Amino acid sequence: MSVCRVLVSVSLAALAAAADAPAPGEAREFTPGKGMGLGQGRTVVIRGKLDLDVVNQGGYTAGNREVSDHNGGGIGRAELGAKIKPDETSAVVVGVAWQGDLGQTPDNGTNKGYAVVNEAYADLRDVLGFESFGIKGGRMPVTWNLRPGHGAWLLDSTANHPTITSWDGGQMSFTGLEDFQINPLVYAMPDAGTLFGAEANWEPAFAGSNRVFITGMATWENKTPREQVDPLTSGDSILRYTKLRPFDDVNTYSLGVTATLGQFELFAEGATQRGKQDDWVDLGGRAMYAGVEWKIASPRITLGAQVVHQSGQDDYSAYNTNNGAFIAPWEGTRDLYIMEDEKYGELTRTLQGTQAYGQRALKLNAGWVLDERNRFALDGAYGFYRTAVTVTNLPRGVTATQDFGQEFDLTFSYNYNFNTTLRLLGGIFLPKEGYTATAPNAFAGDDYLYLMAGNVRVTF
Repeated sequence: MSVCRVLVSVSLAALAAAADAPAPGEAREFTPGKGMGLGQGRTVVIRGKLDLDVVNQGGYTAGNREVSDHNGGGIGRAELGAKIKPDETSAVVVGVAWQGDLGQTPDNGTNKGYAVVNEAYADLRDVLGFESFGIKGGRMPVTWNLRPGHGAWLLDSTANHPTITSWDGGQMSFTGLEDFQINPLVYAMPDAGTLFGAEANWEPAFAGSNRVFITGMATWENKTPREQVDPLTSGDSILRYTKLRPFDDVNTYSLGVTATLGQFELFAEGATQRGKQDDWVDLGGRAMYAGVEWKIASPRITLGAQVVHQSGQDDYSAYNTNNGAFIAPWEGTRDLYIMEDEKYGELTRTLQGTQAYGQRALKLNAGWVLDERNRFALDGAYGFYRTAVTVTNLPRGVTATQDFGQEFDLTFSYNYNFNTTLRLLGGIFLPKEGYTATAPNAFAGDDYLYLMAGNVRVTF
């Protein structure tokens, strides 16, 4: 029996047993996401997730229909955990997770196929008797995102689709000033580096549904991972990467703002970097994105647009002592499937590494909720991508280009119930010469890349 089946069956059995076994003299209700009373002021909330994909994709590593470059199969992830609250000022969260290809059994030397400790942290409030002082410590999920429901631009512990989607470390929160919050933080990063810094948030009071949120962050990270796509092991539409010498230290300073004004949401975030690539080369990258989203109440339609800029390295001469590329190994942006979503490929990672070309993008999105009960929805997305610096190592006599390609995505969603969503999704990417030059296959061409998938997600 596979680990996936064991984990899911044991989890369901445990839930059923708990539901059928109330304490003596107490009719205790136990439903997904509902707390169990365990005494005076004590509760336990069982929570988890099951995420299954059937995927068919092709062309990712070659863009050439004459080359065998296809991948088909299933991807699974299961999480099960509990949040225990002994009282109103403290909580402990513990959870396990499994992730891997469906049908895969545990193999030696990797975590694939094994259950791992995904969360194990304490959340303390009213520390030292101050209501405005809180501490979190342990293995915790980290998503410093500007917009709720969207992946974080700079620091996201789910970046690169890892099995363990949490970081080890701690953070504090100070909320003593009106509408103002400060969060010092320190994390031991997955690739043996250390990140520490602080975030400051300000959310001034506004009337009605209008809202303004301003955030700034300064972080310092050593041994920041550096990688490039590996042409020897990449294949079958699966991009694989090799580790390079890490950056000595990367210092990032960012500022973001989002404003909700009636039916419109405006957002922007920018960052600049300093630091050392090694003993000789300084870092000086820059990045930004900005956009607007219009949420129409009737019919329930959402329209959005945004622009993105991420600087690249434009001088690879032996005497250059400055790397102008923006370093973002922990970004979790997933606006489009083929270019940005780690679970389905993330072609933007091919623009990092030894030759960091950076990116410029225009992205459009549209969504339509098809019924009043919020059961059916149709979403579309478009992305036009260019490199930030000129690509010169091009085939077929083309001397230079910044054109990378464009992507079209379509998603149909069905909310089966409050906890369960079924999705059919697809994407097509039309490559240009920039993709051809950076693809890991020596016979790379400009034929379209495609993705088709079915997804079932249950959360409780």
